[in-house]
Amino acid sequence: LSRPALSGFITASALLIIISQVAPMLGLPNWASKGGILNVLRHHIKYLEMMDPATTGLSVVAVIFLMNAKKLKKVRYLKFIGDFKELVLLAASAVFCNYYNPSVDAELQIKIVGEMP
Repeated sequence: LSRPALSGFITASALLIIISQVAPMLGLPNWASKGGILNVLRHHIKYLEMMDPATTGLSVVAVIFLMNAKKLKKVRYLKFIGDFKELVLLAASAVFCNYYNPSVDAELQIKIVGEMP
């Protein structure tokens, strides 16, 4: 494959992944992201009234952390966090959800994939 074709394929793949993650990041129901890319693009604006504020807040914090974690590599004592940002975020999110979810009403809980042991 030529370099431009490969670059276009990778960019399109990244866009598909990003679009498919919008509904879970907003805490929308599973059915909101069904029906392909056109359905997702066309209907997410209508679904915004159903978004979950706690899940959206955690998602925004996670994206901001991931976008800025590269800067932590420059700080000697925080280099580990910059190198393993995804693992650190996963562990911190799991611990946060484990303590946050039981302490609030069901409607304010962060949406998770499954039960936490």
